[in-house]
Amino acid sequence: MSFLNLENKNIKPDSFTYSIMIKGIKNMARPDLQVATKFFELYKKENEIKDIIIFNSILDVFISFGNI
Repeated sequence: MSFLNLENKNIKPDSFTYSIMIKGIKNMARPDLQVATKFFELYKKENEIKDIIIFNSILDVFISFGNI
């Protein structure tokens, strides 16, 4: 099951799931900042509560790319 198929299974990802996805991108053989940003934007769109862990996760990815 992929992340994108969760909605089809009536499963709503929580902040922990988004955090894992964003952090996982940083550790990939070919990290993709654009994909990490898309996960972050999707989280913000679908959640009213702003979780500091998500914001820290995306900041960590940006810093690892040298984008502060």
